[in-house]
Amino acid sequence: MSIPAAIGFLRAMRENEELRAALVTYAGDLAAFAREQGFEFTDDELDRAFGIDWTARSLHYTRAASVAGAKDDA
Repeated sequence: MSIPAAIGFLRAMRENEELRAALVTYAGDLAAFAREQGFEFTDDELDRAFGIDWTARSLHYTRAASVAGAKDDA
């Protein structure tokens, strides 16, 4: 069980349309679904992974917007 596994699960969910479709029809909970897909993590690790993922994405897009704005000013 680990935060990297939870981050990997989040990435797989973003990138794999079939995986997302399978989750929509899954009757169990999210952690059980993830385990069936080969990802082992606790609910707390998933919560922490969400935080890390959103922070990283926010920094990426904030930086990208700053760089684009700097190019417009040039």
